[in-house]
Amino acid sequence: MKTTGQGCPPRRRRTTHQLVRSFRSIDAKVFQAGPPSTAFSFPNVGLHGPGGRAWPNGPIATSPWDWLTLNDPVQESSWIVVAGTWAGLMANVTEMKVTMAASSTAQEITGVDAIRLDIPAPGSVAFRLALAASASRRRGRCRA
Repeated sequence: MKTTGQGCPPRRRRTTHQLVRSFRSIDAKVFQAGPPSTAFSFPNVGLHGPGGRAWPNGPIATSPWDWLTLNDPVQESSWIVVAGTWAGLMANVTEMKVTMAASSTAQEITGVDAIRLDIPAPGSVAFRLALAASASRRRGRCRA
């Protein structure tokens, strides 16, 4: 590895934890349920990780045929921790799971739409990239 200056900073990648923190809402709907004997559960979003699992405290749909919007800000008061601790889960979220129903039949048709995340405006991203490029030129280039 070839470097200049005092060394290269670690590469920055968006972690699952950062993506989960940006989650705002999701729309979900069951278009067709399985046979009448099939257990039905409403759409839900779950957070999973080695430190715990949590499900939202959110709204329950009154009808499986209506669109349901799950608005679950990622703060402890909006979630029910079912395993581990909130702090342990937030330290390492590895999965954000969207479940639609507890059916295993082929007749069930479900869908999600409008997954909303907080994302910086394009102008601010370009500005940050320009600042980063300027700073890296001053420090010297890092090469892997």
